[in-house]
Amino acid sequence: MFSTPSNPLQDPKDNKNSPTASNTFSFPPLLPPPPMSIYKAKLSIKLDEENFLIWRLLVAHVIKGHRLHKFLTNSVISPNAGSVNSDWDETDQILFSWMLSTLSEPMLRRVIRCKTSKQLWDELHNFFKTRARAKVGQYRSELGSITKKSTESISKYLL
Repeated sequence: MFSTPSNPLQDPKDNKNSPTASNTFSFPPLLPPPPMSIYKAKLSIKLDEENFLIWRLLVAHVIKGHRLHKFLTNSVISPNAGSVNSDWDETDQILFSWMLSTLSEPMLRRVIRCKTSKQLWDELHNFFKTRARAKVGQYRSELGSITKKSTESISKYLL
């Protein structure tokens, strides 16, 4: 069994209890950034009806970088659901507030009923998923009704 120096920056050679003279050093485990630090994260865009994929890319990386993605997943429910859990609720509200600050005013009107970051995330995804499905139907219809004019070249028709 090896004993480690009480000061991690101390050279193991200087530790009289160390049976080896190796230069091993272990870093302390990385701690997640405090939830308040997410307020320092600024996005160059606000979510509107046209830029969801770009917004989601930017937001997802910030949320993962702050280790807050557990608040948005289906598998995680507030620990001790039904009881008072102020740390969980406080962190969720910080994330929720930051996410709201990344939305344009028209998008804020769409999520007015949301109370948690997960509700907000799900509401936005459902809105844009429904919109995308409607666009697919519209494009299918338009594509099905396209016909080549007799005066049109095949290359122009394909474009």
